[in-house]
Amino acid sequence: MNIFISWSGDRSRALALALSQWLHTVNHYLHPWMSDRDIKKGDRWLEIVGDRLSRWPEALTGIAGPERYQHVHPDRCEDLFV
Repeated sequence: MNIFISWSGDRSRALALALSQWLHTVNHYLHPWMSDRDIKKGDRWLEIVGDRLSRWPEALTGIAGPERYQHVHPDRCEDLFV
């Protein structure tokens, strides 16, 4: 299953990256997709993001408040969603 992970800002990017790694670790059938990791420099990012969103119904959006998720480690990601 493909999962589009959205983020905004440095802290939510760190959380999204940790979540992406954790999701694939706990279930190898999950295929998280993040723009900064999965779009190459020079690609037309708006077209790629639009294409992914139109084809994949599952999406996660991460917005982290200041200081809250500064040091998220992929091994502890499950604690954030309990």
